[in-house]
Amino acid sequence: MTNQNKKITVIDYGMGNLFNVIRAFEAIECDVRATNNINEIQKADRLLLPGVGAFKDGINDLIANRLNEVIIEFAETGRPLLGICLGMQLLMTNSEENGNHDGLDLIKGKVLRFKDPKDHSNKYKIPQIGWNELLIAEKKKHLTRINTWNGSILDGLDKRPFMYFLHSYFVIPDNEQVYLAETSYGCDLFCSVFQKDNIIGCQFHPERSSEQGLKILKNFLALQ
Repeated sequence: MTNQNKKITVIDYGMGNLFNVIRAFEAIECDVRATNNINEIQKADRLLLPGVGAFKDGINDLIANRLNEVIIEFAETGRPLLGICLGMQLLMTNSEENGNHDGLDLIKGKVLRFKDPKDHSNKYKIPQIGWNELLIAEKKKHLTRINTWNGSILDGLDKRPFMYFLHSYFVIPDNEQVYLAETSYGCDLFCSVFQKDNIIGCQFHPERSSEQGLKILKNFLALQ
């Protein structure tokens, strides 16, 4: 039976794989609703911004549906907001994907493409598609000897959990202290999870990342 005390609103703006997201939340007995209705979004307990595709298309679709401003207003209330994959990137100031495009500017920083391989001895494909591990961000290792994910959205995960990635671009927040996890791919060590107060971003797809991914969604539901 669905736990009516656990509710999540997923923004439907035409750029997310809503089926997998909804199935994942249903698997953890959550009351989940996908909508582009502004009034419903304003009243949400917690909000998820999914996304697959190009940054320009994503931000244009948000604007066309008048969702950009309501997302910003929601974030300012202090209620939990989670961006997944392209949704994470849209939370940033701007992206250099196919030009220069402004984002929601909820997290100061930019979105850049993976560096191309330097030579044939270091071949890898762009986009990154498949499983890769989360590492405790180097910027946070000096803060404590214990697991610095305690109390965050990554609380309770394995020491080096693997998640499912599908992307060619990654975020670079200006404030290094918002980094929670990093991931290495090709020539880049990039921010794969950030958390600034109530605003969280995951570059991977927790809804496609087995039990460890579901644990992240459970942690999101537990945020106050």
